[in-house]
Amino acid sequence: PAVEPAQDDWADLARIEAMSPAERLAFWLREFDRCIRCYACRQVCPGCYCTICMFERDDGLWVDAAIDVPQKHIFHLGRALHLAGRCVECDECERVCPMDLPLSLLNRLLVREVEALYGHRAGREEALTPLLFELGPEGSPI
Repeated sequence: PAVEPAQDDWADLARIEAMSPAERLAFWLREFDRCIRCYACRQVCPGCYCTICMFERDDGLWVDAAIDVPQKHIFHLGRALHLAGRCVECDECERVCPMDLPLSLLNRLLVREVEALYGHRAGREEALTPLLFELGPEGSPI
């Protein structure tokens, strides 16, 4: 039987939204600096299913592409954006993180944006086509 999802008031995001852009940036950079890049978040995530992770490619396309930006910052921002529209909010990434990074908070910020912009929320409908497939050029999958 179908179960109606509870209304989400996004209350957990209020603390982040109350910050100025500079405070928000400082908050996330502080959190990302604590990362030890163990990749437990990636390994446990049901939305991470690429055969070769973009952060393990050896062509330099993503890794070391920025000057003076620590790679762990690039990893977390890239991972969050890569999962936009696919995160089912299971919070396993946060549960397995040995550094207790608030990864689900970052993911939920993107979940809310995707839902507001595209009316899509991953995991809510069994037959729902993944968002990136819907947004491909002329209906083709990305």
